[in-house]
Amino acid sequence: MILMAVTRSCQRHKTDKEIDPLFGRNPFILSGEEWKQKRSEVTPALTNIRIKASYPIMLPVCGKMTKYLEKETKKHLPHGVEARELAARYTTEVVSNCIYGIEAGAFEEGPCDIREKGAAILDQSFGSQIYLVVTSLLPDHLRGIFKRPFMRKDMQTYFIQLMKEAIKIRESTKSDRADFLNYLLQLREKI
Repeated sequence: MILMAVTRSCQRHKTDKEIDPLFGRNPFILSGEEWKQKRSEVTPALTNIRIKASYPIMLPVCGKMTKYLEKETKKHLPHGVEARELAARYTTEVVSNCIYGIEAGAFEEGPCDIREKGAAILDQSFGSQIYLVVTSLLPDHLRGIFKRPFMRKDMQTYFIQLMKEAIKIRESTKSDRADFLNYLLQLREKI
């Protein structure tokens, strides 16, 4: 629900790319010609063939999940394995592998930075929620006065740095791995 409110508010605000570099460039936020351009760039990465090509990347994640489940079931938990937790770990690991080309360590003991940062984006403070509601009700000419990023600066920095590191690693290894990062690097060469 919060994410939908952020999306609607960003669309109405014409999110400032300087204040909010990640949300301001998000295809779900963009509109008009800019949306058409970004959509035409990203859509070829999401074809059936490309998604099927990522299957070999997802298969080891399934193996990790199986081992995790075997370990958890040996603990004899009174309420069983938490399905939401399992799905969150699996999703984190698949997204990290398919988008960034890295292993998140979601099935290992201890904290998983990428998962914690991703969850923190959706966990908006009460003040942020009030801001979204109030600004979505303001007329367009007043809305520009109250510019504020939807994502905290430390979160922006984390994900931008994560992508930079992933690109650096990919370029140094010269990997042709069939994932979203590879597609983005090919797209960057064309532009």
